[in-house]
Amino acid sequence: MIFYHVSFDMEEKENPYLFIPRIPIFKATSEDAITPRICLSTSVENCIQAISPANRDIRVWAKFRLFHVDIDIKDPLLKDPKSIVDKVPDAVVNNEYWYMGNLYMKYEDKIITEFRVHPEINFDLISKEDMHSVLSEILPEEIACMLDFGKTPKSIYMDLNKLLLDSPLKRKKFLLIDDIDNRLTELPFVGFNAIDKIEYI
Repeated sequence: MIFYHVSFDMEEKENPYLFIPRIPIFKATSEDAITPRICLSTSVENCIQAISPANRDIRVWAKFRLFHVDIDIKDPLLKDPKSIVDKVPDAVVNNEYWYMGNLYMKYEDKIITEFRVHPEINFDLISKEDMHSVLSEILPEEIACMLDFGKTPKSIYMDLNKLLLDSPLKRKKFLLIDDIDNRLTELPFVGFNAIDKIEYI
């Protein structure tokens, strides 16, 4: 199976380049800070999306380095997204894999020619307490009390959308949801621009 790694560091390197597992210099505060690893994904879009916005350059004509390698999916050194989601909360969203040993990867330098993004909410990074706080602040009490805050934040959000369709607030549904979305995306690392497509040469 082909895996990718993307870097915006265009410094000259040997090709193929030897990667040695390490703790990323730039990582979210919620990510594992103990386990050395090589971060990989199954698409260029997911690789770039997993990089901190401060350390990537998504614009037309921006350059990046695309590393690629063929790894047996049964390789015991390969950790899949579900097995590391407790260490990297957005692992499933970005389809992030970890490789736990040294790895040679070939690379090509690429130039972005087009890209498409859309705003998204990572519900996996929202605590039940934060979800309860945001909804209680925005929703009328008679609506908030009908929600089961014991469910996951994403399930609560889906239930709310259905509930509003059958309530007297139906006409205000989109305004309420917009207010909720805006408040949720203010939470640390929750709001992000999901990358639909990166085209490059």
